[in-house]
Amino acid sequence: MTGFASPDIPAYFSYLLVLLVGTFVARANVNHLMAGFGNRWAFAGTWWLFLAYLALPVALFWFLDYTSALQDTSLFAALVVAIGYRQVFAGGVQGITMPGQSSALWQPFEAWVTRTNERILTRQKQYKDRFDERVRASLAANPKRLGAFETLTLERSNDPAALTQTLAPLRTDPPPPGAPARIVNVLWRDLRTSVPEDYGYLLYRRGLVSWWQYWRWLEDGRSKLISAGILVALVALGIAAALWLTSSSAEGEHWRNPLLRYHQWRFLKLNASDRDRWRSREYLVAELRMVSADAAQAAKQTAAVLRPLIRELRFRQIAQRQADEALQLVVDSHSPVVTAAHMPELIDCLRTQNDTVRLQIHRALLALQRAEYAGTEPDATLVKWVPAKDESTGDVDARVRQWQQWWSGAQRGTPGRPTTSTR
Repeated sequence: MTGFASPDIPAYFSYLLVLLVGTFVARANVNHLMAGFGNRWAFAGTWWLFLAYLALPVALFWFLDYTSALQDTSLFAALVVAIGYRQVFAGGVQGITMPGQSSALWQPFEAWVTRTNERILTRQKQYKDRFDERVRASLAANPKRLGAFETLTLERSNDPAALTQTLAPLRTDPPPPGAPARIVNVLWRDLRTSVPEDYGYLLYRRGLVSWWQYWRWLEDGRSKLISAGILVALVALGIAAALWLTSSSAEGEHWRNPLLRYHQWRFLKLNASDRDRWRSREYLVAELRMVSADAAQAAKQTAAVLRPLIRELRFRQIAQRQADEALQLVVDSHSPVVTAAHMPELIDCLRTQNDTVRLQIHRALLALQRAEYAGTEPDATLVKWVPAKDESTGDVDARVRQWQQWWSGAQRGTPGRPTTSTR
């Protein structure tokens, strides 16, 4: 599933879409998994499950793009992964195939989900039992409340006569040891059996439990409080991040550096779509057009934009397309201040072990010389130099020194001095 199959959008939009849709899918998965749990969102384990379900489609989307199973600028691919990542792992989505044995990772993930689910169930039962015990103890300790509780239970009992008969041995004179607590236990079991869903609400309406107890334990109040707190914290964090990113620093707005790093990554990304690389190239060109006229500031700005791209030229296994596009950007964005800022580093990149890239760099240097320093000619042997595969390190170093000598003269505005030929 590649970019031609769907609209090509910026990669960050695709990742945001996966994250947004994945949030709703993760919430639905957790709610379905814990459908029988009250206060399910009050447990740390539940939030870990939610984060795992949320991170899974994002990680899968990146992994499938990294292995070229899809493109991360494909709108349809983002939607498919965000909604149907289970089917992707199971191999049920035509056109998207998990490479190698990576689909087997779903099994340990499901095993972890099961274990976490069981731990939450155990903890939930403990909390619920403690709540029930506190309520029963408070009823047994107060005869008036106990009488009201008995009245309520008899009203709602499926078999009041049998309930009365069960209670009779506990009402003898003198009463048996622990009679109030035993009476409450009998009434509690009967009420829970008769109205299993609404027993808490009935206790609250009769004043036998407080509103806080009822809301917190029986109306998922703890879940709502914790969820609201996390939501408020996330909103506050988002607002703080937005304010910081849009504020100014000594180097400009804080958002500029992350955005610049993003476009440099997209520009060099091998399996990025043509349109996505073009978008990043346009952004980098625009940044270079805004370089200051001040030499020191220009050097700093140019280094931020071009240095990560020029540095890649030193890598022996750099892809041909990456080298071509990086050097084309360097040449196309030439200007007196921009070229002066990166020329020494570009010359030094001639030392790369990739002879093809060395030739490309040499041609780029000649193009920059003609565009910006036409009055200073390099040595004739340097102009005619064609880097060869079997060229020695010493020969390459001599050519680098020729270019450096020319550059020293070009900066002074004097013609380059002829040097002894290396051939």
